[in-house]
Amino acid sequence: MISGIFCGYYSTLISSKISRFARVKSPAELIVGTVRLVGNYNGFTPGFNNLALECNWQGQELLNPPSVEGWHTGAEWIDPGVLMRRVNFAARILGDTSIPGVQSIIKKILIKGKTLFTRSDCERLP
Repeated sequence: MISGIFCGYYSTLISSKISRFARVKSPAELIVGTVRLVGNYNGFTPGFNNLALECNWQGQELLNPPSVEGWHTGAEWIDPGVLMRRVNFAARILGDTSIPGVQSIIKKILIKGKTLFTRSDCERLP
């Protein structure tokens, strides 16, 4: 059942007019961007290597590209299996309310309330 729901989401995501010409971030870009968004980077501390391992699990082994041309780009980063891994990673980081950056994001959402999204934002969705 869950895989059917996810496949429907994946199909909508890929065929959406909003995402048609969007650039797909590599796993390294996604991980670094998510960690920077929540301000959870404190230098090379214990556990930092887990971010590199997460990159490997998402298909981009750091410092070991598949060829001399580097890593592949685009839709190869978001096949259904890897997309699930990417969503779970972001959800795990953004779901940790003990992180000050996540608390800040929640406060901003609560302050903005109903004005967070405009009607035109919602009309652009598929």
